[in-house]
Amino acid sequence: MTDKQKRSKGYGEHLLSYIHQWAERYQFESVALSSGLQRYSAHRIYEEKWITLK
Repeated sequence: MTDKQKRSKGYGEHLLSYIHQWAERYQFESVALSSGLQRYSAHRIYEEKWITLK
C-alpha cells in the first residue's frame, strides 16, 4: 500500500515493472496480485499497467 501523500508518483508502476522483470528472469509463467475489492481505483490502475507489461 502506498501512503496517500506518496501516490501518483510512479512507485506502483516501478514495482509492477520490477516484478514483471523478475518473473521473466526466473521463468515464471504467471504473477498474481491480490487487492481488496473495495479498492476500485487501485484495480483500474493495476489492470491498465498490467496490460502494458504483457
